[in-house]
Amino acid sequence: MKSLLLAVLLAAPASAAHVKATLFVSGGVGALRLVHDPHWHTYWINPGDSGLATKLTPGVLEFPAPERIVAGPLTSFGYSGEVVLPARIPKDVKTFTATWLECAEVCVPGKAVLTPRAERHELVSEAWERIPQMDTSAALGASRRGDRVILELAGRHPLAEFFPTAPGAFEGARGAVMVAPTRTELTLTKAPGAPDLEALSGVLVRPGLPPAMVSVPIASGGVAARNLLLAFLGGLLLNLMPCVFPVLALKVTGLLERPGRGHALAYTAGVVTSFLALAGGLIVARAAGASLGWGFQLQSPWVVGALAALFVAIGLNLLGLFEVGTRLMSLGARSGGGSFTSGVFAVVVAAPCTAPFMGAALGWALSRPAWEALAVFAALGLGTAAPYAVLASRPALLGLLPRPGEWMVTLKKILSIPMFTTALWLLWVLWRLVGAPAAADPLWKVWSPEAVQEARASGKTVFVDFTAAWCLSCQVNERVVLSRPEVKAALAKGLAFKADWTDKDPVIEAELAKHGRAGVPLYIVYPKGGDAVTLPEILTPGLVLETLGELKK
Repeated sequence: MKSLLLAVLLAAPASAAHVKATLFVSGGVGALRLVHDPHWHTYWINPGDSGLATKLTPGVLEFPAPERIVAGPLTSFGYSGEVVLPARIPKDVKTFTATWLECAEVCVPGKAVLTPRAERHELVSEAWERIPQMDTSAALGASRRGDRVILELAGRHPLAEFFPTAPGAFEGARGAVMVAPTRTELTLTKAPGAPDLEALSGVLVRPGLPPAMVSVPIASGGVAARNLLLAFLGGLLLNLMPCVFPVLALKVTGLLERPGRGHALAYTAGVVTSFLALAGGLIVARAAGASLGWGFQLQSPWVVGALAALFVAIGLNLLGLFEVGTRLMSLGARSGGGSFTSGVFAVVVAAPCTAPFMGAALGWALSRPAWEALAVFAALGLGTAAPYAVLASRPALLGLLPRPGEWMVTLKKILSIPMFTTALWLLWVLWRLVGAPAAADPLWKVWSPEAVQEARASGKTVFVDFTAAWCLSCQVNERVVLSRPEVKAALAKGLAFKADWTDKDPVIEAELAKHGRAGVPLYIVYPKGGDAVTLPEILTPGLVLETLGELKK
């Protein structure tokens, strides 16, 4: 396809040259200056989707960082305006030939026979100084995910651009960008029919920093291991979320009364079995053509109502009104069977929460074969069970906690508060599920793919919040970050959309899958004329303001 399009372009009728070339020499090196007419461009060493790189004969050209040039369905890498290409030229040669392809709406082969000029020494030296230098600290690594290669960068760079040097290896369009507090992921999509590369090399452009050369091996087998690690870390952090922490705290205090390794194994088995059962349900549903994601069970009013009643019962139990809950849910950790049950319960109450690292790992897992998906969910379960399992299997660690006493009764009464609070929240979710509208806010517009496309066509920066009433992480982000006056003011400068997934919506589900996610929250920023930038699951005001501010520059 690319060669056919290029042949058509080259077949365009020739016209007057739209690029003027001059060759300068200084101290044994040279520089080829190209001055383009408005709207015309030439090409980098890797021209992208179409084009031909500029050449100098005899001699070897070096290339500064290019720009991305979009023309219809094609995205190329090249230069417009004035560009100076450093040149290594042999001595005692009087005449050189420069060839290039100059393009606007049509493409015309360009050629100039040049005699070197011994002037403009500063132009030559500055050209060589602009050549990107190798930076081994800029990239953390690269990994293969199907037909995509993910380049991971150190630091937060939502406007970063990467230009691979291998011609024809990747599509030219800028891929998705995901930013986190300490790293950035850039996505490159393999060109149709291109072979898999063992290493990724190219030029990295980050606003405020000099262009850098990057070269890293592409890990293939390490992709699954990376997502297993992310899932395990996500499970660990899930214990700190408001859904799970009260259950974990009660389990730990229960160990002070009845320690034992059997509780660790039973609780871990309950957690991992539940996560595997959840994964199995998702896999079977998707194989049957259904559209399900993380937290899907809370899209059912019956499940939400039952959970609300259960949390009320737990709260009353903690206040001492009755004691059956200790046997049913093992919040007092009196038996191994009860520990298994409370492991199941921990997974049930974890559904409204998405911890850091979980989103990308679960999205990847549900796009992979069943055994890989099950492995990721098992790793998530092991991470969730790990803190309690370690304490239960290491009695010496329990010595660091206060000895059993009246404080445990007081703690249980205190922990009843989040239980009742959660029950009230679940009743609010139930109210939303049965048809109550969300509170109106003029800032947020109702999301649809067509509305976002229209907003982007208007030239505005677009922010999309994929959320749900039953997603606690979403609600925390909305109240702690997105509702802050300075954040709302920044959002108001563009257009903000809310995609509400409280109830089942296959269109939202498809959009989540498009971005490699299995659930909410998901936050996407579309810069003016650029591709999506994905923010992490847990937001901070600084991260949102910095991303929106950089994208509006």
